[in-house]
Amino acid sequence: MKVFLSHSSKDKGYVEEVASLLRPGSYELDSETFDAGLINSQAIVKALQRVDLFCLFLSENSVNSAYVEFELLLGLEFIASGKISRFLAICLDDVAFSQASNNAKFFNIVRKNLTPESAARLIEGTLISVKQTDESSFHPFVGRENELKELEDQIVDLGRPAAKGIFISGNYGPAEEASLETSTRAITLARGR
Repeated sequence: MKVFLSHSSKDKGYVEEVASLLRPGSYELDSETFDAGLINSQAIVKALQRVDLFCLFLSENSVNSAYVEFELLLGLEFIASGKISRFLAICLDDVAFSQASNNAKFFNIVRKNLTPESAARLIEGTLISVKQTDESSFHPFVGRENELKELEDQIVDLGRPAAKGIFISGNYGPAEEASLETSTRAITLARGR
């Protein structure tokens, strides 16, 4: 999981301090991770292709930066196409929110001035949330392979008395019926009956 840190070069000191508090390899920061020799726009696109979270550091400086606006528009395009999972905006000063573009205001914005430590914790927490969301949506069904294997091992264990019955509890549905049929077939074959 990686975050793209979008900011004005005038806010680089704050953002670099935040980056120093993040796990190594968990962020894209222009001065550290952009490929040398690439034109800035190419480097930005390549960096955005490697991230899961777009973090915009809003300040009076960043709302007037053409590069930050370019990064924001690209980031929004990546979010809309599902290539980036989440957007996070952090205000660095009191003026930033009122001057921010409507594109940035479309998302929730942290308007409280944060210390670099707090900003880093917020970013790490958001990355963890993105990872958990990705993992939970990746496996929409609960597997029963381990439970069925354990049941089969206990029933076919010749050192145990033969099972006379099996009690299974839980919600009933087609998946449970199929699991029961599969395990019954496997157990019958394993016992030779």
